Amino acid sequence: PIMERTEWIVPLDLWILREASCHMHQWHRRFPDRPPLYLSVNISSKLFQEPDLVEQISQILNETGLNPSSLVLEITETLVMQNSEAARNILLQLRALSIRLAIDDFGTGYSSLSYLQKFPVHTLKIDKSFISRLQDEKESLEIVRAIVTLAHNLGLDVIAEGIEAGHHRALLKLLKCECGQGYFYSKAVDSDQAAKLIDKGISFPESAGGLTIAISGSTAGSQNEKRSPTHA
Repeated sequence: PIMERTEWIVPLDLWILREASCHMHQWHRRFPDRPPLYLSVNISSKLFQEPDLVEQISQILNETGLNPSSLVLEITETLVMQNSEAARNILLQLRALSIRLAIDDFGTGYSSLSYLQKFPVHTLKIDKSFISRLQDEKESLEIVRAIVTLAHNLGLDVIAEGIEAGHHRALLKLLKCECGQGYFYSKAVDSDQAAKLIDKGISFPESAGGLTIAISGSTAGSQNEKRSPTHA
């Protein structure tokens, strides 16, 4: 958060994206027989406002050799609503490159249903604050149920953030949420440890649909954070 208010955030974000893309491309070549691997990266508000954002991301993909369809860019509701028309144009350009787009922390920002029709996103990520209260608060359970149903009806994927216990996973399966991430699957690891997990085959209960390596970027402070959105 402090870094996001400085002039260093944009070059830092781009450096993180470039380094992460290099790692992912290397893993694709090293583990061609593994389930699909995806790279998920948070985009800061300052980077999103860069006039040449699309060109810079395209250049990084060309330099690193990463297939654009393996990259997932995560943006928040608040970010896309600050200037909705400009945001929509940027997202359309990114999607035209075959990059996947996700709304992060869904349910904590504007949560306007109309923008889900307007913006060309692929995935909704349910904020962990709802997941942590699933068992204790009926309201949180019903909100998650509504988000999952809405996403599926709109043809969107849905990922639950912050799965930390077996009962979270069990309830999400009942709610038909197909993907999740959190310490229940894996705590944060560096790139070397992540490669070892991939090499071992990552014996998560339901990983047939692929694994996403999530890079926290500037918002969480470590460029090597690894999460495991896997079938929940």
